[in-house]
Amino acid sequence: MAGFWRHCAGAIVAAQAFFASWPVTPAVAQDLYDQPVLAVDPGMHTARIWSLAVDAAGRYAVTGSGDRTVRIWSATERKLLRTIFMPVGPDPVGEVYAVAISPDGSIVAVGGWTERLGGGGPIYLFDRETGFLKDRIELQGSEVPHFLTFSIDGRYLAATLGQSRGVRVYDRDRQWVEAFRDVYEGESYGASFAPDGRLATTSQGSDGVIRLYDPSFRLMGEPVRSQSGVSPRRVAFSPDGRLLAVGYADIPAVDLLDGNSLARLPAPRPVTPTPWPNGLEQVAWSPDGHTLFAAGTADTEPNVLLAWDQAGTGEERRLPFCSAITAAGLNVLPDGQILVASMEPCLGLMSPDGKPIWTTPSPIANFRQQADTLRISADAKVVDFSFGDTPNTRLRFNARSLALTSGTPDDGLTFAPNREGLAIAGWRNGPNPTLMGDQIAIEQNDFSRSVAVAQDGKRFFLGSSFGLAAFDNAGKVVWRRNTRGEVWAVNASRDGRIVVAATGDGAIRWFRADDGRELLALEAVRTGTDWVLWTPEGFYEATPGAKDVLKWVVNHGAKRAPAAVSVSIVAKLHRPDALPLVLSELETARALGIADVAAARLSVQSATGSEKPPGSVLNVLTIGIDEFGEKAAGLHLDYAVEDAHDVAEALENSQKTSSGKATLYADVKLQYLHDETAGRSEILDAMKAMAQTMHRSDSGEDVAVILFSGHGEMIEGQFYLIPYGFDVANMETSAVSADEFARKVKAIAERGKVLLLLDACHSGAIGPGGIPGNADTSVLRNAVDSDNVSVLTSSTKDELSQELPAWRHGAFTQAFLDSLEGAADLSGHGAISINKLADDMAGELANLTNGKQHLGERVNFSGDVFVVNH
Repeated sequence: MAGFWRHCAGAIVAAQAFFASWPVTPAVAQDLYDQPVLAVDPGMHTARIWSLAVDAAGRYAVTGSGDRTVRIWSATERKLLRTIFMPVGPDPVGEVYAVAISPDGSIVAVGGWTERLGGGGPIYLFDRETGFLKDRIELQGSEVPHFLTFSIDGRYLAATLGQSRGVRVYDRDRQWVEAFRDVYEGESYGASFAPDGRLATTSQGSDGVIRLYDPSFRLMGEPVRSQSGVSPRRVAFSPDGRLLAVGYADIPAVDLLDGNSLARLPAPRPVTPTPWPNGLEQVAWSPDGHTLFAAGTADTEPNVLLAWDQAGTGEERRLPFCSAITAAGLNVLPDGQILVASMEPCLGLMSPDGKPIWTTPSPIANFRQQADTLRISADAKVVDFSFGDTPNTRLRFNARSLALTSGTPDDGLTFAPNREGLAIAGWRNGPNPTLMGDQIAIEQNDFSRSVAVAQDGKRFFLGSSFGLAAFDNAGKVVWRRNTRGEVWAVNASRDGRIVVAATGDGAIRWFRADDGRELLALEAVRTGTDWVLWTPEGFYEATPGAKDVLKWVVNHGAKRAPAAVSVSIVAKLHRPDALPLVLSELETARALGIADVAAARLSVQSATGSEKPPGSVLNVLTIGIDEFGEKAAGLHLDYAVEDAHDVAEALENSQKTSSGKATLYADVKLQYLHDETAGRSEILDAMKAMAQTMHRSDSGEDVAVILFSGHGEMIEGQFYLIPYGFDVANMETSAVSADEFARKVKAIAERGKVLLLLDACHSGAIGPGGIPGNADTSVLRNAVDSDNVSVLTSSTKDELSQELPAWRHGAFTQAFLDSLEGAADLSGHGAISINKLADDMAGELANLTNGKQHLGERVNFSGDVFVVNH
């Protein structure tokens, strides 16, 4: 049989990028994530409280947290009244940084990192009694409110915007239109209204000043330079408006200023150093103005609330509050009782003399001091830990028997994190960890918290404020995973398969060691006997006292608050029989069966009323070009368009959820480009569009599959992808450069898995050997050298790629379609792993071409990627 050969001068590579950037001001309807998200709700915040507010009568308190909830409390009945879930999404989306409640207690204002992954979102206005969303104030671009406060009469709402720099004021009587704005050079985290409508604000850093505006929001004199520190935070007018207190984040001091002129007044006496606070950013006054209160951050325990009588000039008093951790909010009620929120999180009400009245402590484990004491068994199925404040009371969870027991016998079953084999220093609560004296590449503003070295010394795992990362023994990043809280402790199984992390949201999480995919999570609540264990897909087991702790939260459009339902209402999710198998199989679908997973997803969709089921999404981009345009000097292929069409059709038909069909994915998002629709701008636009839809969420990690079938050229020693409309007279500007492509590949690899299918001759040249001669493909090879990118190519670097009329495909594409039909599923599991796909395609490709063509492969991640196309 005669062979037809693809004509190309260099390696052909096409790909798709995940997270280039979110639109700055997209349409509201497009901002909201459209799949259910898992949340833990034990009746109290599970992440740091960032803000506290109280109504004028002291009846209601509101707290906002990084756990994506706002909670409304009765300060008089001393109980939780309502939990409002915020619009949820992947990573930080939904975190609440600022809350305020109108003086009459009717409206709750909320701001934070909401709706958009790139930052920003509206200020939400909820009805306090019902929790319904009343209105929303749209902000510009990536503006993020970090502090909110109402005027005394309730007409105005002021927002300071943190890193967005400045203050905005909105008018209730004009349907919350913006009444005033000012822009600062430094970040702003505090504002206060006086009884007559004056407004004071702070800004920090190089612009560390206090500003005062009159009731019409005209600046009253020049801003006054902050006195005691460079990071002024909260400000508070005295009840009569004559005095202004200023708290600082960087120094244990409080300044007193004249409320009309900002002239400096005698300040509270210096703080005595036992314990020594790092800052006193929270300030408040007693109702009669006689006592000034301040609280902040301290490294020593217990933390304290400071009080000065005589309008802030008297002797210092120290009042312990509910936590040793940083105070997140401080309010004094009309009867003189003091309400303090701590980031721990906890909420505490005290009498005017500091005696505890009511405390709502954190319901979750505190792993802050357990970097050395989180112990696991050799296979990671047994974990020993404590709640943190009672370190002598140890607990053991057994993932084999699904049992939580008190006490950890000295049976040698578990071991502490290994720190031998690699010289890692500076990792304990610092920004500059090192390996063999060289700095480890952690992200900007991140702090390392914990470390564990693999038993073979070839990898180590670093927990930090932002998440969990794996590094090889040369310090190169293998993978990173963001987590819902700081990773205070980490340990690695001795068989090298699993990493266990204890996170700031009180959960213990099991991750696959080779790629960081989460397998299981455990939340033990304060009873010491109740717990819930779940997979990222929501399959769970729980004790009776914790069966409603785990919830699905789903967005319902821009005009409604999200809804939350317990996982327990979805019968298909209760799978105590299968959970012990997850750590053995390292894959939920293998432990439960693909059909079970698919059926449960649809049940969750029905129960939550979500537009889509939860779970990973398969993003497909296929590009096939036979005709390249009038200026392409006769470039031509016969079956590239059919390659792209048939691969797209096969993946959509086999991998997309439909009635009676089991699949690994909750949805398939498809883009198919061919000939005239595959020009340079169209390819780049398609890549950008796919980038904006991919997510790594709590319920799974999206996967991108990209097929390119066409030509590539070396131009002046650089590789270029040849689109439709290629102009041989202007080659560099009419083609897609390797640099452009490499940036996209690196971006997507940070956020999800990428499988590149490259059907072109010499496509194997992106491997370590490179293209023969002096061609520069280093940028391209570096882009795909990631644990989140796997590449299958149609030939090795010295081979041509065949296409035959009998197949109406290139040999490589034909081999892929054959494998998808089931040849790669030798075990009959119903799913095809990336390794099995590569093995089967290698054999099929050699068979189709009589040994003239060999699969090029770089398989960097494991796990199932497709279900069999029956």
